[in-house]
Amino acid sequence: MVKVLKMDFPGVNGWEKRKTYIYLPKSYGKSDKRYPVLYMFDGHNVFFDSHATYGKSWGLKQYLDKKRIDLLVVAVECNHGHDNERMYEYCPFPFVSSFQSDRGYEPCADTTLDWYANVLKPYVDKHYQTNPDREHTFLGGSSMGGLMASYGLVLYNDIYSKAMAMSPAYYVCKNYSYDFYKNLGPLLPSEMYTDYGTNDIKPKASIRLFHQVNRFLERRNVAITERVILNGDHSEANWEKQLPIAISALMYNLD
Repeated sequence: MVKVLKMDFPGVNGWEKRKTYIYLPKSYGKSDKRYPVLYMFDGHNVFFDSHATYGKSWGLKQYLDKKRIDLLVVAVECNHGHDNERMYEYCPFPFVSSFQSDRGYEPCADTTLDWYANVLKPYVDKHYQTNPDREHTFLGGSSMGGLMASYGLVLYNDIYSKAMAMSPAYYVCKNYSYDFYKNLGPLLPSEMYTDYGTNDIKPKASIRLFHQVNRFLERRNVAITERVILNGDHSEANWEKQLPIAISALMYNLD
C-alpha cells in the first residue's frame, strides 16, 4: 500500500506542504521485521500514473508488489512552481539554463538534502518499522533527482550507503559537477546503480561526463553498477524498464 502524507518542506518560496508518498510492502505489519528504506525525489512520478506530471509513473508499487520485495519507499513530490523552483531545490551548484529565473534563486540542494536527512528520515524511523542504520538506507531518483541521489550519497555518506541515479543531470552544471566529483575526499564503502540512455538529453556529452563522474566516485570507495541504455530516453517509461536491475543492486547482499 501507499500512504500519502503532507509534510512541511523548506521550499525556495518558504515553508509549504508537500505530498510525501510512503510505500509499505505486502509483508509490512505482519511481524516485527524491520525494513530497508529508499528515499526518492519527484515522488508524484513514482507510484501512480494519475499523479505523474506526464501521465506515466515509474510503476514502482506494482513492481515491488509483484516481486514481493521487502523495501519501504519514501518519495516526496517536487516543487511544481512555474518559476523553475524544482531546478533550484534539486541543484547543488550554480547553473544557467533556458529556464533561468529572473529572481535568481540560489541553488538549494543542500537545504533539501538536510531536510531529508534530519527531518524526513527521523520521522520515518520513528513511525515505521525501518532498519535505520546506514547499510539499509538509500537515495534514489532520475534526472535532477538522479543528480540529487548521487550528490546526497556523497554529502550524507554517513547516513546513506547506496544510491540509484537514473539519467543523472550532471550536464546542468557540468563544470561544477566535474570539479566537485574530481576533488572528493575518501568516502565510506558505498554503492551506486546508475544509467544513461543513448537517446537521453545531450547524449554524447552527457554520457562522457557520466563516465567521468563514475570513475571519480570509484576512486573514492563507491562501487558502481553502470549501464548505458541503448535507445533509452528521458522518461518515466524508460526508468521503469530499469527497475529490475536497479532494485536488485540496492537490495543485493542485505540481511
